[in-house]
Amino acid sequence: MFGSDEYYAASVCGAILGLKKGSRLHRRLVRERQIAAEAQSFTYDLTKGSDLLVLDVTARPETSAEELERAVHEEVDRLWDDGVTADEVARAVTLIETELLVALQSAGDRADKLSLFATYFGDPSLVNSQAARYREVTAERVNAFARARLGVENRASLLYVPRDTEVAPAQRELAEMGSR
Repeated sequence: MFGSDEYYAASVCGAILGLKKGSRLHRRLVRERQIAAEAQSFTYDLTKGSDLLVLDVTARPETSAEELERAVHEEVDRLWDDGVTADEVARAVTLIETELLVALQSAGDRADKLSLFATYFGDPSLVNSQAARYREVTAERVNAFARARLGVENRASLLYVPRDTEVAPAQRELAEMGSR
């Protein structure tokens, strides 16, 4: 849930998986294996209940949905099995902190952040403690989050197929199953 200790660990985990071109998903699926055109990950913050950790990966035209989904799961499994390193956490926190600071330089984004903390917690000044909250995240906390939340039984996949393009039979079947 937004603002909890686990939220910050989830955000750092998401950044390790998919924030910028040095992330695990981008490095492995876009650069090395060349099966994805784009890869990113982020927390989708909900006002009530648990937030979502979203991995948004776009296949290259020659990559099947099954191959891409399998590759994404392999990367999540690798994180779940092997964990993250302190260096990965430090890199992710630096990227997140930079994004926070850049966002606060815009009057509109600053107003949005102040409003968010005022609405959720009744204290807009909490915006000032966000960088410190992220700096408190350790590899152990990210690994605990991953082990608790990223298991096979706690995942869902959505497949979006452009309506105007010709798709492989397996992709068409998956798309048709999703529209029922």
